[in-house]
Amino acid sequence: MKKLQLLIVFTLFSVAAVQAQEIRTKVNESTFNLKPDAVKEEQLDEATTFVFAGAGYGRRTGKITTGITFTNPMDGKSYVATNEPESFQNGVSVDLGFRHFFTGNIGIGVRTGMFISNSSFIAEFHSDKNAKHASYIYQGAFEVLYRHYLSSEKTTFIYGSAGLGWSYLNQIQTYRFTKTEYEAGFFNIRPAVGINAPVWDVVHLYAEAAYSLAQGKVTDGNLSLSQFQLSAGVHIRLNSF
Repeated sequence: MKKLQLLIVFTLFSVAAVQAQEIRTKVNESTFNLKPDAVKEEQLDEATTFVFAGAGYGRRTGKITTGITFTNPMDGKSYVATNEPESFQNGVSVDLGFRHFFTGNIGIGVRTGMFISNSSFIAEFHSDKNAKHASYIYQGAFEVLYRHYLSSEKTTFIYGSAGLGWSYLNQIQTYRFTKTEYEAGFFNIRPAVGINAPVWDVVHLYAEAAYSLAQGKVTDGNLSLSQFQLSAGVHIRLNSF
């Protein structure tokens, strides 16, 4: 009797073990080929909105000596001091502005700038030939821009712009006993090309080459405020990531 009971218990355990093995095998086989879902890479928003500031080298072109006069203290009349433009050609270009790019990489912007030149010159027809000048050309323009990314990550890009606005000259000549001042303004067209690259967080660096075209007629003939400009600076990203 005891042997029969032991045989029944042993048989029940054997059957249970076999069923458990079958269930475990089925579960393992059913989950063997399952793969975890791929983690999607986070997509950051493109940089679209910037404020910028930069500085660089500017060189004036064309006729630029109009207004280089002196006043004779003896008769109160004005006389031409020099016709040589070399001392007035080179200067510093400063840029400040705002740019925004839309879908399709078309952008608009507002740029303000200034060309600053200070140097000595020889007043050929003045009794005191050592004179100085300070020239300030103020510029303001609306821009239309287009950019092209250099990689699929959409970070570094090159851009081109066309600006239309106004240029205004304030030029001061200082002699030993007197000082003269000249002012003039013309419409300004400014095509430019540049490159922009992010360097840290919201800070991007840019470099730009441009030609600012502004010239017209004045009392003494033609006057040019035009300049070649090479500048570099920072674009500060304003839109969120």
